[in-house]
Amino acid sequence: MRNALNEKPLQCKGMWNGCYGQAKVVAELANKNEIVNSDVLCADDVLDFHGIHVAVFIGNGFMDSDSVHNGVGWIDIIKVSPYDRWFSDPVRVVRWN
Repeated sequence: MRNALNEKPLQCKGMWNGCYGQAKVVAELANKNEIVNSDVLCADDVLDFHGIHVAVFIGNGFMDSDSVHNGVGWIDIIKVSPYDRWFSDPVRVVRWN
């Protein structure tokens, strides 16, 4: 993934750590089930799952890109199997500055 703000290569771990200072971690949740009860989500927030996978909150749902989940598309994160390593805990909510 490339960071659209500065074109530096950006891996999920970079997102987890704040995108070279261009984003901030606004919440750290214990697991994906806490996302539903979180009142911090805003459209365009990135959910980073323990630094190895990301999804984007669109405002009325989540978008994900993963060949296991049929490529880019909507995903119901809560219904994802608890054994799916891409969506394991913890989860950071990252927002662009």
